[in-house]
Amino acid sequence: MRTVWMWMIATLAMATTVSAQVPTHADVTYATIDGVPLELDLYLPPAGGDPAPTLIWIHGGAWRSGHKAQGIIRGIANDLVERGYAVASINYRLTSDPRYSMRTFPAQIHDAKGAARFLRANASVYGLDPDRLAVAGSSAGGHLASLLGLSGGHPLLEGNVGGNRDQSSRVQAVIDFFGPADLETMGGAHNDPDSPESALIGHHLGDILEHIDDPTPPYPMLVAKMQD
Repeated sequence: MRTVWMWMIATLAMATTVSAQVPTHADVTYATIDGVPLELDLYLPPAGGDPAPTLIWIHGGAWRSGHKAQGIIRGIANDLVERGYAVASINYRLTSDPRYSMRTFPAQIHDAKGAARFLRANASVYGLDPDRLAVAGSSAGGHLASLLGLSGGHPLLEGNVGGNRDQSSRVQAVIDFFGPADLETMGGAHNDPDSPESALIGHHLGDILEHIDDPTPPYPMLVAKMQD
């Protein structure tokens, strides 16, 4: 199994040169929040084979921009679909999107986990293997991919997006392309009031760091969000 995922890493690294693949199922709603659908695009190998191992792709964009159809995804899908893999590229709540009443962390990881549960719940519908689910992403997407892989069963990060709580959100492999791993130590402009990281947490990151041991609300909650 490890060999398969190591091959997938190499495939993803080269996939930008591959011709575009059209989603087999576009704009599939995996959850609805504040009346707004959260959607994914699903790229499937030809029907008739064994249930397909599936890669969840999470786009980058500093948690405030980007889309499931952007950039590298169609090259990735083209190459993996030809080899019998399915690819699910997901949208998630962006910090800049005013349609959502809650769009700061942990909204984004709740969405990613909701997508994973949806794929497992509908594995038989789409011909997916529910026991072979991987996640990959770049930049902000890499951060969410790593967190999805490391937080299986975490009560505060699981959320209830899309329901399907009888399904696991755990994944069997993670591929993280340059995702931030520790907001507390990034420093510099990342701590500015208008930084993507501050928008993700919903508070000036530099101020949180200055009050990291302050027991006065809301700092304990903000510190916990930053460190998660």
